[in-house]
Amino acid sequence: MNAGVSGFSFQRLQGVFIEQGCAAPFSICKSNDAIFWVGSNDQGEGSIWQTAGYAPKRISTHAIEYALRSYTTIADCRAYTYLDAGHLFAVFTFPTANTTWVYDVTSGFWHERGEFVRGEWTRDAGSGHTFFNGRHVIGDYRSGQLYTYDPDYTTGLKWLRAWQAFAPGKTPVGRTQFSYLLIDAQGGVGNTLTPGDNPQVMLRWSDDGGQSWSSEVQAGIGKKGQTTYSLMWRRLGGSRQRNTNRLWEISCTEPIFTAMIAADMGAETEK
Repeated sequence: MNAGVSGFSFQRLQGVFIEQGCAAPFSICKSNDAIFWVGSNDQGEGSIWQTAGYAPKRISTHAIEYALRSYTTIADCRAYTYLDAGHLFAVFTFPTANTTWVYDVTSGFWHERGEFVRGEWTRDAGSGHTFFNGRHVIGDYRSGQLYTYDPDYTTGLKWLRAWQAFAPGKTPVGRTQFSYLLIDAQGGVGNTLTPGDNPQVMLRWSDDGGQSWSSEVQAGIGKKGQTTYSLMWRRLGGSRQRNTNRLWEISCTEPIFTAMIAADMGAETEK
């Protein structure tokens, strides 16, 4: 702590000992009074932590930790934080694994962020951040150039979201037929759309935990001005095996901005 004494002002704070080390020195980043880092101690490594006062708080999920466990190394992780639209983000990039994970501190949720290059996901291009002159400035690890972060820029981007049809522990016993999937989403607001454009969202599903997938099926999200449009897919088949929890996945590469509000589906299970 800063004791404010003459000579060396920083002094040891007695009675405080954090038993969680650091596995990647450049993963340490801060925002306000919180510090974030990829942790390591004498029992293992591969969790991501945040300080809560003088105590470490684990913020990584088991899914994140399972992913980190598969990486060749986590020691090269680089991280930074930034605040946008009321959300504080902690961005962790693992260069060797070519992957970027982002923690939304405000909501407590994780998401993966990256670029979609030649049909493959890669790490996010950003390697550092500063806030200057009212703008978020991001450094590109490939070229060293500086870019400004703009959440309203949609051209050439892809987003993807996946979720289970049934809540954990609620998977029905028997084969399930799915008659429709309805998603209430914000549509018709593409910045670069012309009145004749009809942007599409792609749906596919898996009945074996993501090992294999169906073909993609399109649905319109609304032409420019159709702001009350909903996404609807019908006749979505049934699970081949009993006691199967279907995995839905939707994605889009159209130059539009959208927000998912609610979802509903029709499902009937054979007894």
